[in-house]
Amino acid sequence: MNTTAVRANRQKLAILAALVLLCAAGYMLVGVHFDNAKLVQYAMKIRTPKLIVMLITAFAIGGASIVFQSVINNTSGTTANISFCPATAAAGPASWRRSKTSPPTSTK
Repeated sequence: MNTTAVRANRQKLAILAALVLLCAAGYMLVGVHFDNAKLVQYAMKIRTPKLIVMLITAFAIGGASIVFQSVINNTSGTTANISFCPATAAAGPASWRRSKTSPPTSTK
């Protein structure tokens, strides 16, 4: 195993973890008036569940991205470059754009 790569990856992970903790602390503390203990308690009561939900959502999106890229067997497969982007979805599936026939129309 390449110890240099492992060390570099651990360093990047530590930097990202520090940034997450810094952002979380900023979210929890910015704009809180510490002169009134009841207001601080109220602010923490409101902000803590929101922060937990944001962290859970971030991990869920990251996990979904990994699963999606594993399923399509392509690490560079994003929604924009495989025709799930709303801008290209309006034009229809890629098979319609490649074919010489027009997309099916509804008969009303």
